[in-house]
Parts: sequence; structure tokens; C-alpha cells
Amino acid sequence: MRFIFCGKFLLLGFLLALPRISRADNFAAKNDAALALNAPGLVFKLSLPQGKTRFQIGEVIPVTLNFSNLGAQPLQLVRFVQGEHNFAQFEVDPREGVTDPLGEIPPPTYIASTGPPPPARLALDANSHIETVSINETLRFDRPGIYRLYAHTWRVFPGAPLKKKSPFSLPPSTPRTESTSNVIQFEIVPTDLNWAHAEVQAQRALWKQPQRWFEDRLEAPSFRYLQTPEAMDAIIERLGTGESPRSSEDETYRWQLSLVGYTNRPALINAMRRAIARPDYTVSQGLLDTLTLLRALEIQKKPNAARLELQKAALKTKSKGLQSLMEGPLYPLQSQLLIEDWQRAKIALSHKTGRARAMTVHSLLELAWHNPTLAKKVGAARIEDLQVQVPSIFSDLPELPQQYLLGKTEWPRIQSPAMKAPLIALWNNLPPRDGYYADFADSVLERILEVAPAQGRALALREMVALPPRVSNRALLKLPGGDLPQFDQIWLHFLTTNGNAQEDAALLIGRFGSPAIKREVQRIYEERRRDKMLSSDVSQGLQTYLKRAARSHSQ
Repeated sequence: MRFIFCGKFLLLGFLLALPRISRADNFAAKNDAALALNAPGLVFKLSLPQGKTRFQIGEVIPVTLNFSNLGAQPLQLVRFVQGEHNFAQFEVDPREGVTDPLGEIPPPTYIASTGPPPPARLALDANSHIETVSINETLRFDRPGIYRLYAHTWRVFPGAPLKKKSPFSLPPSTPRTESTSNVIQFEIVPTDLNWAHAEVQAQRALWKQPQRWFEDRLEAPSFRYLQTPEAMDAIIERLGTGESPRSSEDETYRWQLSLVGYTNRPALINAMRRAIARPDYTVSQGLLDTLTLLRALEIQKKPNAARLELQKAALKTKSKGLQSLMEGPLYPLQSQLLIEDWQRAKIALSHKTGRARAMTVHSLLELAWHNPTLAKKVGAARIEDLQVQVPSIFSDLPELPQQYLLGKTEWPRIQSPAMKAPLIALWNNLPPRDGYYADFADSVLERILEVAPAQGRALALREMVALPPRVSNRALLKLPGGDLPQFDQIWLHFLTTNGNAQEDAALLIGRFGSPAIKREVQRIYEERRRDKMLSSDVSQGLQTYLKRAARSHSQ
């Protein structure tokens, strides 16, 4: 009886294992069938670097995709495809506990490229071509266990690449076919919190290192994939330190996908709201955009739980179409939620000071200025209340937001006599001229001339005799008025010493030089032309002066 009893348990265990065995067999059979469709001669091998087969939840899992061609048919590898974030897609078994962290976000419909061109298509031969990718971009493993995985991609095409063909385009008249790799196996284990803490600390240390704008951002290997509250708090904290909105230096969107892929999204949303309420926290445009995106994703995922929230918002804002947004596209819903979070951030302003207050005011203003729907919903009175605060917070802003406010688009919204004091303070601290700061200094001087003409003119005249000026000569040449004979000899001195300021001096003579120096200017011009020592700016300035002097003499 004991043997029979044990046999029943053995039989039961075997029957329970059948689904797993069947699933594994189906997975292998699916891979075998896909491999048979690969192009003849193609070798597409998937492997784990350095043979590592055990990874923690949240640890980066790099895999190498090895391509080669051992056949007679030419094959090419397309290394760039518009709208494709990932080099390959992955099939995994088992699927339980595995999520696409970005699967809820619609794919991009366009591409913007401001850097170097993408890599050209590659002719595959017997030599291996290796691409290393992270499977964490498309797969998040939330449960420990043994997993099997293979890759498939449609980046391999028949034929040789054309040398003059744009890397942005696909081979013409070529059917889309998939190429499949072998199966690899690895284990996912629970997260070691000490390791995760060390990874966060490593990233914090990297953030403290000085880095120039053209250098790649330094990043701890697994930081962006960690699923710990400490990691998410670190990212939220980082988003509150940004000083370069709407630029390549803004890190908000660098970390947005990490926040979207975080497991406990409700806790993350609450943490971001708490940060907004903090007196020392800068509310950036990107932070509000990310927060509303997370909220919209949660509403779409749990529409029943969100219906009451939307109904309350509809009653509060008197929006007839708000309820229908719950079943509509993601971004209209996100736009509606932005109104709520914008108002929440504005309320928090009363407790903020210094840089946090200044940047939050600027963020809220730019969101309203560049979003007509938001501006209409929050009302002109709220926006005006923020605009009148700009003179008091202007000096606390970083340079890039100051440039935005002084630009042609935003300046008319904030122009007032109250801007005189912060502009003069900014002018007094401008560094010596270079190609970058000259444009900024031009804007500052131009705005001072508008709000305080007499003081602005005095500052401009001072720059004309302190060559080279902090502003560009373009800004000085636009100064209204006629000749400035009191500066004639100063400019002639700069012109004849052949220093770095001679171009500025020649252009100023061309615009403001008096008739008293005509003979000297004529002599200098003829000598330099004879000796072929005329630079473009010097020639332009002196010729302009001589033509102007001739017209004045004829009159």
C-alpha cells in the first residue's frame, strides 16, 4: 500500500508538470520553426556576455546579437530604422511575471535628429558583427525564476547595401522578413537591497561629477531599471535640480521612461506630488509632463476606479467632454490632467523660495504660454499673477530661462519698468564677450534700452570705449543717434594698434565716426588696402565711414 500511495503522488507530480513541459516544448518548437525561415547562410546567435546567467530583479541584462553570413547570397544589416527603439524583439518563457515596461505608450510617429547621421547599412560576411542591447528596455522581470528567451529582428535584408543610399531608408522593394536567434536561458533572483543601494549611491556620485554638454551622460549600469523606492526617489530628486528646460541638457525625458516602467506607479505618483509641495523643490515642465503621463496611464489601466475622479474634475472645470477622454487617446487625457497638476504646483508656490520658486514660476508660465488649451482652462488671471512675479524672481533663475524670458516670444509678456533692476544686476555680472555670451549680452542690453533708455544708452556708450565690448558690435551699431566725436581718437587708437578690438573699432567708426577724422581714416584704409591687410570687418567699417563722410561733404 505504501508503494501504491507513493506512486499516486509520483503520478500527480508528473501530471502537474505536464503543462510546464508542454509549454517549454511549444516554446522550443516555435523557435525551431522560426529558425527554419532565416535567410540561407545567416548566422544569428544570441548570447549573454561573459557567460553570466543569474541576474537580480532590476539588474541590467545585456545580450549580444551576433550576425554573420556564411552563404553565397549577399545579406545586409539595417542598423537604423525610424520609430524602432530596439534593435530586436524578444520572446520569453514563461510569460508570467514578465511585463513590457513601456508597452502602454504609443510608438513614436516621427523622428528628430540633430546629431551625426545614423550608422550605415552593413554588408554581412563571414566575420561576426556584434550588437549589444539590454533586454530591460522591453522586458521587466518581476518574479524570480528560470526564463528562456530568443530574439527576432527584421533588420536583415537580402542584397548588398548601396553606398550612396541614405542610412535613414530601407532597401527598396524588399519584403519584410524576420530573422530569429537561438534560445538562451538565465535565472532571475530577488533584489539584494544592499546591492541596489550601492547602485543608487554610485549614480548619485556620477551626478556630482562635472560634465560638459557634448559628453555622454554618466550612468550606473543598472540604475535606470531598479524597482526600489530609493531609486525612484533619487530620480525625482534629480528632476528637481534641472536648470536647462527645453534643451538637450534637460534630463527629465532621459529618466521619464524609467519612471513609466516603475512597478508601483501609484506610490510613484504620490511621491512626485509630495515633491511638488516641498518648499525647496523645483517643479520643472518635464516633471509635470511625466506626472500627468503616469496618471493618464493609470486611468487607462483602471478606468472603473478613475471614473469618479474624472466626473469630479468634469464638474469642477465644467468640461462637457472630459468623461469621454477616459476611453480616448492617451495624450488628450494627459492634457486634461496637466490642468490639475499645474494648479497644484501653483498653490505650492506660496511655500517656495529662491531658485525653487523662480524655476517653478517659469515652468508654469511656459506651460501656459505654449499650451493654449491649458491657458484657457487655468484662466488669464492666474497667468497674470505669475507674470507680475517675474521681476522679483528673475535674478534667481539660471541663465537659460533668463534667455527665454528676454527672447522675442516671451519678453512682450513680461516687459515692464519693474524689470529694470534685475536687468541692471544681470548686466553688471556678465562675463567678457565670447560667441555664446555675446548674444545673451545683446539681449540684456536691448531690453535695458527698452525699459530704461537713458541708462541703457549710458551702458552702451561705456562699452564702446572698453573694447572689445561684452556685447557684439551688432548691438552697439543699433544704438540710435548720430556721430560721437568724443570717441574718435579712442577708436583710431584701437584701429591702429592692430589688437583684437580693431574690427569693433572700424565698425564703430563706420557708424558713429565724425567728419574730423576723415583724412586719417582715408590714409589708414589706403595703406591697408595696398598692403592687403584689410580684414572683412575693418574694410566694411572704413568703407561705410568714407561713403558716409562723402555724402555729408556733398551736402
